[in-house]
Amino acid sequence: MAKKTGVYIDLSSLYYCVTQKFGHRKINYKAVLDYIKGLGGEVVVCNAYGVHNNSEADAFIRRLETLGIATRYKAPRTAGGKFWYRENWTVGIVVDMLTKLPELDRYIICSSEYGVADMVQTLMDNKKEVIELSINITDDIKRIVPRCIEIPESMLESKHPKVKGQPEVPAELKEKEDA
Repeated sequence: MAKKTGVYIDLSSLYYCVTQKFGHRKINYKAVLDYIKGLGGEVVVCNAYGVHNNSEADAFIRRLETLGIATRYKAPRTAGGKFWYRENWTVGIVVDMLTKLPELDRYIICSSEYGVADMVQTLMDNKKEVIELSINITDDIKRIVPRCIEIPESMLESKHPKVKGQPEVPAELKEKEDA
């Protein structure tokens, strides 16, 4: 019988980790989902958690939803009249994971937040498989989660995305740009 899998993606955590490691690159969520599906089993829950102001993330949200990723967003909090975009979704993610405890066999956590450590232990105590799929996974998380997988550069969007209507760059010029 195929393992029923739940995927929980902390968009803010991944965004900051990608920026730290790869600069201003972005994750290719289709590539991530393809990788997860390649692990076997059936993805029955796939949630992404993020923050957006007004409609600024609408196109991104639609893109995730077309991939089959359910999105949950909060408006950013403000501090001193300035937006604080890094909203913490740890409690919401943990609550969502707990509600699916009877249904799922495997949990894939895409976040580098240490706040899910107690939940990981609860999942394992309930004989659930836990996989951490993230970027810059800390040693603290590696000690707790039995299987940690670093998102490789191949799961990021290309460095030079082709703009619609833009001519193809000749190979000899590409080499100079990449040097």
